[in-house]
Amino acid sequence: MKSETMSKTNATRFLGRLLVATDGMEDGHRAVTFAIALARRHGSTIVLCYSVDRIAALGEAYVGYGGDGGAVLPMLRNIDDSARSILLEALDRVKAAGIVASAEELQGSPAEAILVREKDRSFDALVVGTRGERGLQRALNGSTADVVLRYNEIPAFVVSAGAGEADPSFARILVAVDDSDPSDAAICFALEFAGADEASLVFCGVAQTDDLLDKAATYGYDPAPLLKDIRSAARAPLDAAGALAKTKQLAFESVVAEGDPTNAILRAAADHRAGCIIMGTHGRRGVRRWIFGSVAESVARLSPVPVAVVRGPARR
Repeated sequence: MKSETMSKTNATRFLGRLLVATDGMEDGHRAVTFAIALARRHGSTIVLCYSVDRIAALGEAYVGYGGDGGAVLPMLRNIDDSARSILLEALDRVKAAGIVASAEELQGSPAEAILVREKDRSFDALVVGTRGERGLQRALNGSTADVVLRYNEIPAFVVSAGAGEADPSFARILVAVDDSDPSDAAICFALEFAGADEASLVFCGVAQTDDLLDKAATYGYDPAPLLKDIRSAARAPLDAAGALAKTKQLAFESVVAEGDPTNAILRAAADHRAGCIIMGTHGRRGVRRWIFGSVAESVARLSPVPVAVVRGPARR
Protein backbone atom coordinates (compact mmCIF):
# COMPACT_ATOMS: atom_id res chain seq x y z
CA MET A 1 0.00 0.00 0.00
CA LYS A 2 1.34 3.43 -0.92
CA SER A 3 1.58 6.07 1.73
CA GLU A 4 -0.62 9.17 1.66
CA THR A 5 2.44 11.25 0.81
CA MET A 6 3.19 9.05 -2.18
CA SER A 7 -0.38 9.35 -3.44
CA LYS A 8 -0.22 13.12 -3.34
CA THR A 9 3.07 13.37 -5.19
CA ASN A 10 2.76 10.39 -7.51
CA ALA A 11 1.60 12.59 -10.37
CA THR A 12 5.03 14.20 -10.73
CA ARG A 13 6.87 10.96 -11.60
CA PHE A 14 9.97 13.09 -12.06
CA LEU A 15 12.03 10.56 -10.15
CA GLY A 16 9.88 7.54 -10.80
CA ARG A 17 12.48 4.84 -10.12
CA LEU A 18 15.55 5.12 -7.89
CA LEU A 19 18.55 2.79 -7.70
CA VAL A 20 19.88 2.96 -4.14
CA ALA A 21 23.24 1.47 -3.13
CA THR A 22 23.48 0.22 0.44
CA ASP A 23 26.27 -1.43 2.40
CA GLY A 24 24.88 -2.16 5.87
CA MET A 25 26.99 0.63 7.36
CA GLU A 26 26.42 4.29 8.16
CA ASP A 27 26.95 5.52 4.60
CA GLY A 28 24.50 3.07 3.13
CA HIS A 29 22.04 3.83 5.92
CA ARG A 30 22.17 7.55 5.05
CA ALA A 31 21.65 6.77 1.38
CA VAL A 32 18.54 4.74 2.17
CA THR A 33 17.20 7.45 4.49
CA PHE A 34 17.65 10.09 1.79
CA ALA A 35 16.11 7.85 -0.86
CA ILE A 36 13.05 7.35 1.32
CA ALA A 37 12.65 11.15 1.57
CA LEU A 38 12.96 11.50 -2.23
CA ALA A 39 10.51 8.68 -2.86
CA ARG A 40 7.93 10.17 -0.51
CA ARG A 41 8.07 13.49 -2.33
CA HIS A 42 8.06 12.08 -5.85
CA GLY A 43 6.10 8.86 -5.64
CA SER A 44 9.21 6.89 -6.55
CA THR A 45 9.76 3.18 -6.39
CA ILE A 46 13.12 2.04 -5.00
CA VAL A 47 15.47 -0.74 -6.05
CA LEU A 48 18.05 -1.44 -3.34
CA CYS A 49 21.34 -2.98 -4.33
CA TYR A 50 24.30 -4.50 -2.54
CA SER A 51 27.41 -5.69 -4.33
CA VAL A 52 29.37 -8.82 -3.47
CA ASP A 53 32.75 -9.17 -5.18
CA ARG A 54 33.19 -12.92 -4.93
CA ILE A 55 36.45 -13.00 -6.88
CA ALA A 56 38.11 -10.50 -4.55
CA ALA A 57 36.57 -12.17 -1.51
CA LEU A 58 37.76 -15.60 -2.65
CA GLY A 59 41.30 -14.34 -3.18
CA GLU A 60 41.50 -12.61 0.19
CA ALA A 61 39.89 -15.50 2.01
CA TYR A 62 42.07 -18.14 0.29
CA VAL A 63 45.26 -16.29 1.22
CA GLY A 64 44.00 -15.61 4.72
CA TYR A 65 43.25 -19.26 5.32
CA GLY A 66 46.50 -20.53 3.80
CA GLY A 67 44.85 -22.18 0.83
CA ASP A 68 42.43 -24.20 2.94
CA GLY A 69 39.45 -24.48 0.57
CA GLY A 70 37.37 -26.14 3.24
CA ALA A 71 37.54 -22.97 5.34
CA VAL A 72 37.01 -20.60 2.42
CA LEU A 73 33.64 -21.97 1.29
CA PRO A 74 31.87 -21.43 4.64
CA MET A 75 33.29 -17.91 4.71
CA LEU A 76 31.82 -17.16 1.29
CA ARG A 77 28.47 -18.51 2.45
CA ASN A 78 28.66 -16.16 5.42
CA ILE A 79 29.28 -13.25 3.05
CA ASP A 80 26.21 -14.20 1.01
CA ASP A 81 24.13 -14.52 4.18
CA SER A 82 25.34 -11.10 5.32
CA ALA A 83 24.43 -9.57 1.96
CA ARG A 84 20.91 -10.96 2.14
CA SER A 85 20.54 -9.76 5.73
CA ILE A 86 21.66 -6.23 4.84
CA LEU A 87 19.31 -6.05 1.87
CA LEU A 88 16.35 -7.38 3.83
CA GLU A 89 16.93 -4.90 6.65
CA ALA A 90 17.05 -1.99 4.21
CA LEU A 91 14.03 -3.34 2.35
CA ASP A 92 12.04 -3.52 5.56
CA ARG A 93 12.89 0.13 6.30
CA VAL A 94 11.75 1.29 2.89
CA LYS A 95 8.53 -0.73 2.89
CA ALA A 96 7.74 0.45 6.43
CA ALA A 97 7.75 3.98 4.98
CA GLY A 98 4.99 2.92 2.58
CA ILE A 99 7.19 2.85 -0.50
CA VAL A 100 7.14 0.17 -3.19
CA ALA A 101 10.61 -1.40 -3.25
CA SER A 102 12.68 -4.42 -4.22
CA ALA A 103 16.23 -5.57 -3.46
CA GLU A 104 18.98 -7.04 -5.62
CA GLU A 105 22.34 -8.61 -4.83
CA LEU A 106 24.85 -7.50 -7.47
CA GLN A 107 28.01 -9.32 -8.48
CA GLY A 108 31.44 -7.77 -8.88
CA SER A 109 33.29 -4.75 -7.57
CA PRO A 110 30.88 -2.15 -6.16
CA ALA A 111 31.48 0.64 -8.68
CA GLU A 112 31.39 -1.64 -11.73
CA ALA A 113 28.32 -3.49 -10.49
CA ILE A 114 26.41 -0.27 -9.87
CA LEU A 115 27.36 1.18 -13.25
CA VAL A 116 26.35 -2.01 -15.07
CA ARG A 117 23.00 -2.13 -13.26
CA GLU A 118 22.15 1.48 -14.03
CA LYS A 119 22.91 1.09 -17.73
CA ASP A 120 19.60 -0.60 -18.41
CA ARG A 121 18.34 3.01 -18.33
CA SER A 122 15.20 2.13 -16.41
CA PHE A 123 16.28 4.29 -13.47
CA ASP A 124 15.78 8.03 -13.14
CA ALA A 125 18.49 8.56 -10.52
CA LEU A 126 21.06 6.82 -8.36
CA VAL A 127 21.45 7.42 -4.62
CA VAL A 128 24.83 6.59 -3.10
CA GLY A 129 26.64 7.24 0.17
CA THR A 130 30.32 8.05 0.60
CA ARG A 131 33.20 6.81 2.75
CA GLY A 132 32.02 3.24 3.30
CA GLU A 133 34.48 0.86 4.93
CA ARG A 134 36.71 -1.35 2.81
CA GLY A 135 36.55 -5.09 3.28
CA LEU A 136 34.85 -8.22 2.07
CA GLN A 137 31.35 -6.97 2.87
CA ARG A 138 31.67 -3.48 1.51
CA ALA A 139 29.29 -2.10 -1.09
CA LEU A 140 30.58 1.46 -1.18
CA ASN A 141 33.51 3.56 -0.17
CA GLY A 142 34.83 7.01 -0.99
CA SER A 143 36.79 5.90 -4.06
CA THR A 144 33.85 3.81 -5.28
CA ALA A 145 31.58 6.84 -5.14
CA ASP A 146 34.19 8.84 -7.09
CA VAL A 147 34.33 6.18 -9.82
CA VAL A 148 30.54 6.11 -10.04
CA LEU A 149 30.47 9.90 -10.42
CA ARG A 150 33.00 9.79 -13.26
CA TYR A 151 31.08 7.25 -15.35
CA ASN A 152 27.43 7.13 -14.33
CA GLU A 153 24.94 8.06 -17.04
CA ILE A 154 22.02 9.05 -14.83
CA PRO A 155 21.87 11.77 -12.15
CA ALA A 156 23.50 10.62 -8.93
CA PHE A 157 22.54 11.92 -5.49
CA VAL A 158 25.54 11.69 -3.18
CA VAL A 159 24.94 11.76 0.58
CA SER A 160 28.16 12.39 2.48
CA ALA A 161 28.91 11.86 6.15
CA GLY A 162 28.50 15.61 6.66
CA ALA A 163 24.96 15.50 5.33
CA GLY A 164 23.75 13.53 8.34
CA GLU A 165 20.34 11.86 8.40
CA ALA A 166 18.01 14.81 8.95
CA ASP A 167 14.99 15.00 6.66
CA PRO A 168 16.35 16.88 3.62
CA SER A 169 14.94 20.24 2.61
CA PHE A 170 14.56 21.13 -1.05
CA ALA A 171 13.03 24.56 -0.51
CA ARG A 172 16.17 26.18 -1.92
CA ILE A 173 18.53 24.47 -4.36
CA LEU A 174 21.94 25.76 -5.42
CA VAL A 175 22.90 25.02 -9.02
CA ALA A 176 26.58 25.36 -9.95
CA VAL A 177 26.75 26.87 -13.43
CA ASP A 178 29.59 27.23 -15.92
CA ASP A 179 29.90 27.28 -19.71
CA SER A 180 29.78 23.52 -20.39
CA ASP A 181 27.45 20.85 -21.68
CA PRO A 182 27.29 19.06 -18.29
CA SER A 183 26.32 22.37 -16.69
CA ASP A 184 23.53 22.69 -19.25
CA ALA A 185 22.35 19.18 -18.30
CA ALA A 186 22.49 20.08 -14.60
CA ILE A 187 20.39 23.18 -15.20
CA CYS A 188 17.73 21.17 -17.05
CA PHE A 189 17.65 18.64 -14.21
CA ALA A 190 17.45 21.42 -11.63
CA LEU A 191 14.53 23.06 -13.42
CA GLU A 192 12.59 19.78 -13.32
CA PHE A 193 13.56 19.15 -9.72
CA ALA A 194 12.56 22.64 -8.59
CA GLY A 195 9.31 22.46 -10.52
CA ALA A 196 8.35 19.15 -8.93
CA ASP A 197 9.30 20.33 -5.42
CA GLU A 198 8.13 23.95 -5.74
CA ALA A 199 11.65 25.03 -4.80
CA SER A 200 13.54 28.23 -5.49
CA LEU A 201 16.88 28.10 -7.29
CA VAL A 202 20.20 29.81 -6.68
CA PHE A 203 22.31 29.79 -9.84
CA CYS A 204 25.97 30.09 -8.84
CA GLY A 205 28.87 30.94 -11.12
CA VAL A 206 32.47 30.89 -9.92
CA ALA A 207 35.09 33.52 -10.71
CA GLN A 208 38.47 31.95 -10.07
CA THR A 209 40.21 35.08 -8.89
CA ASP A 210 42.54 33.68 -6.24
CA ASP A 211 45.46 32.85 -8.56
CA LEU A 212 45.16 36.18 -10.32
CA LEU A 213 45.25 38.13 -7.08
CA ASP A 214 48.28 36.16 -5.87
CA LYS A 215 50.16 36.85 -9.09
CA ALA A 216 49.19 40.52 -9.06
CA ALA A 217 50.56 40.85 -5.52
CA THR A 218 53.76 39.03 -6.50
CA TYR A 219 54.47 40.94 -9.70
CA GLY A 220 52.96 44.28 -8.72
CA TYR A 221 50.41 44.84 -11.49
CA ASP A 222 46.84 46.10 -11.37
CA PRO A 223 44.48 43.09 -11.55
CA ALA A 224 41.31 45.17 -12.00
CA PRO A 225 40.89 44.78 -15.80
CA LEU A 226 41.37 41.00 -15.67
CA LEU A 227 39.14 40.69 -12.61
CA LYS A 228 36.38 42.42 -14.50
CA ASP A 229 36.72 39.96 -17.40
CA ILE A 230 36.75 36.92 -15.10
CA ARG A 231 33.67 38.05 -13.20
CA SER A 232 31.87 38.88 -16.43
CA ALA A 233 32.65 35.42 -17.84
CA ALA A 234 31.31 33.78 -14.66
CA ARG A 235 28.08 35.78 -14.87
CA ALA A 236 27.35 35.17 -18.57
CA PRO A 237 25.96 31.60 -18.24
CA LEU A 238 23.86 32.71 -15.25
CA ASP A 239 21.80 34.95 -17.50
CA ALA A 240 20.93 32.02 -19.76
CA ALA A 241 20.01 29.84 -16.77
CA GLY A 242 17.81 32.60 -15.38
CA ALA A 243 16.03 32.97 -18.70
CA LEU A 244 15.16 29.26 -18.64
CA ALA A 245 13.89 29.51 -15.07
CA LYS A 246 11.61 32.38 -16.09
CA THR A 247 10.03 30.25 -18.81
CA LYS A 248 9.18 27.69 -16.09
CA GLN A 249 7.92 30.44 -13.76
CA LEU A 250 10.39 29.37 -11.08
CA ALA A 251 11.75 31.64 -8.37
CA PHE A 252 15.50 32.12 -8.69
CA GLU A 253 18.46 34.34 -7.97
CA SER A 254 21.94 34.47 -9.45
CA VAL A 255 25.24 34.88 -7.62
CA VAL A 256 28.92 34.91 -8.51
CA ALA A 257 31.20 33.35 -5.90
CA GLU A 258 34.93 33.90 -5.99
CA GLY A 259 37.91 31.69 -5.28
CA ASP A 260 38.63 27.99 -5.58
CA PRO A 261 35.55 26.35 -7.23
CA THR A 262 34.96 23.69 -4.56
CA ASN A 263 35.21 26.12 -1.65
CA ALA A 264 33.23 28.79 -3.50
CA ILE A 265 30.33 26.43 -4.23
CA LEU A 266 30.20 25.11 -0.68
CA ARG A 267 30.39 28.64 0.75
CA ALA A 268 27.62 29.88 -1.55
CA ALA A 269 25.40 26.93 -0.60
CA ALA A 270 25.90 27.73 3.08
CA ASP A 271 25.36 31.47 2.61
CA HIS A 272 22.09 30.89 0.77
CA ARG A 273 20.95 28.04 3.05
CA ALA A 274 20.58 25.59 0.19
CA GLY A 275 19.26 22.17 1.13
CA CYS A 276 20.74 20.54 -1.96
CA ILE A 277 23.43 21.24 -4.57
CA ILE A 278 23.08 20.29 -8.23
CA MET A 279 26.05 20.38 -10.58
CA GLY A 280 27.39 18.88 -13.78
CA THR A 281 30.47 16.79 -14.29
CA HIS A 282 33.11 16.52 -17.02
CA GLY A 283 32.86 20.03 -18.43
CA ARG A 284 35.10 20.65 -21.42
CA ARG A 285 33.89 23.89 -23.03
CA GLY A 286 34.92 27.50 -22.57
CA VAL A 287 38.23 29.31 -22.16
CA ARG A 288 37.68 29.74 -18.43
CA ARG A 289 35.78 26.47 -17.95
CA TRP A 290 35.83 24.47 -14.75
CA ILE A 291 37.17 20.96 -15.05
CA PHE A 292 34.06 19.79 -13.23
CA GLY A 293 35.00 16.14 -12.84
CA SER A 294 37.27 16.70 -9.85
CA VAL A 295 35.22 19.62 -8.55
CA ALA A 296 32.01 17.58 -8.48
CA GLU A 297 33.74 14.77 -6.61
CA SER A 298 35.21 17.19 -4.06
CA VAL A 299 31.93 18.99 -3.50
CA ALA A 300 30.08 15.68 -3.10
CA ARG A 301 32.56 14.46 -0.49
CA LEU A 302 32.66 17.69 1.52
CA SER A 303 29.14 19.03 1.27
CA PRO A 304 27.00 19.11 4.43
CA VAL A 305 23.92 18.76 2.19
CA PRO A 306 23.14 16.15 -0.49
CA VAL A 307 24.67 16.77 -3.93
CA ALA A 308 23.09 15.74 -7.23
CA VAL A 309 25.72 15.22 -9.94
CA VAL A 310 24.49 15.22 -13.54
CA ARG A 311 26.72 13.98 -16.32
CA GLY A 312 26.53 15.62 -19.71
CA PRO A 313 28.35 14.86 -22.97
CA ALA A 314 32.05 15.69 -22.80
CA ARG A 315 33.42 18.22 -25.24
CA ARG A 316 37.08 19.03 -25.74
